[in-house]
Amino acid sequence: MTTSRKITGDDILLVSMLAGTKNYAKGTKMEGQTYETGLFEGKAFTTNDPRFRADLEKGDVYLISFEINEDGQLSLSNWITWTRKNNLAKNQKVHEAITSAVPKALSVEDLLETV
Repeated sequence: MTTSRKITGDDILLVSMLAGTKNYAKGTKMEGQTYETGLFEGKAFTTNDPRFRADLEKGDVYLISFEINEDGQLSLSNWITWTRKNNLAKNQKVHEAITSAVPKALSVEDLLETV
């Protein structure tokens, strides 16, 4: 059974990336692509998306989501950057401001009273 684990805050600082990239084995569906290896709590995981390392090194990672298989092996399933998190919060505030500034729709009774 696969489980998931999400980490945030100072736990992000416990994630490190090993130097260098590796090629996927020949004959696999990922042949011709490269991957990088990371570590969290002494367990390795891989990613073939170089943006993860860049975001991690910039300190721009807000949340990391791992899948953990029956053997306890980690797979990086997703991450959210602080940039995306902050943009979402800004957009939510803008949307709330717009929707609260729009007058409430009039009911049928209100409309009939104006005639």
